[in-house]
Amino acid sequence: MRRPGFVRLALPTVAVLLLAACGSSPRLNPQPAGEAAVAPPPAPAQPAGNSGRIEVVQWPIVKIDRKELRASPGARILNSNNLMMTPNQIPPNARVSYELDGLGQIRTIRVLPADAQR
Repeated sequence: MRRPGFVRLALPTVAVLLLAACGSSPRLNPQPAGEAAVAPPPAPAQPAGNSGRIEVVQWPIVKIDRKELRASPGARILNSNNLMMTPNQIPPNARVSYELDGLGQIRTIRVLPADAQR
């Protein structure tokens, strides 16, 4: 028969003493049931109804209908086949639709097909 070692007996005792010294008891939910902390919802993104003619000034700065906008970090540029493009592949004066994020930066640019360029 094995005798219980010192560590086996001392650790639970130390844990109880530490909890008593801190004045706290272990609880699974430290907040009362009615007062759960809820983060505010993120700012809604603007709908994809924005469109215009684009001119890349110096990436991430672009002009859409003479309005200077900034592309957000990780902004995506998609062509009419939903394939990724780089900023230098955007045709000059191309018609695009775009989405803005909560900070007013461009999140997604969609280059419209050639028949929609008129």
